[in-house]
Amino acid sequence: MADLGALPLLITAFTGGAAGAVITAIATSRRSQRDLGIKLAEKYIEMFDKIAEAKTMLRDPNALDTAANRNAVANVANWLEIVASCYLNELADSEILRSLGLPQLALRFYREMSEAMCATENGSTSLAFGPDRLVELKHLNRLAQGEAPRCSI
Repeated sequence: MADLGALPLLITAFTGGAAGAVITAIATSRRSQRDLGIKLAEKYIEMFDKIAEAKTMLRDPNALDTAANRNAVANVANWLEIVASCYLNELADSEILRSLGLPQLALRFYREMSEAMCATENGSTSLAFGPDRLVELKHLNRLAQGEAPRCSI
């Protein structure tokens, strides 16, 4: 018959090790989220003027009649799509992003972009960014639908 006297010690060592591994994984994940949140905050500071210019262009149909200006707006939208993805998928620290107002900024920008008009050659206006372009911005669309991160950590 086997000696089972060491079994409680083995169970304690195993469960303690497993708990330690879980705590380490959570701490590492949280640190990675914080690091990415800080990087996005730094990029936001870099992008501040470009975002302001793009928002101004979205309100002026004459500004969106050139490909260069539409591309400038699209570049900001693409960056905000990355922010929305990191926020919704909990890859970045949501506290940092919310404290900077980035999810709200992304949502407002997406809505303004979906309503932005462009002057046409005949003097009328049309949507500057059609549904085919907006559908590419999946995470911004999810924000617009009211989705929020689960905040599991």
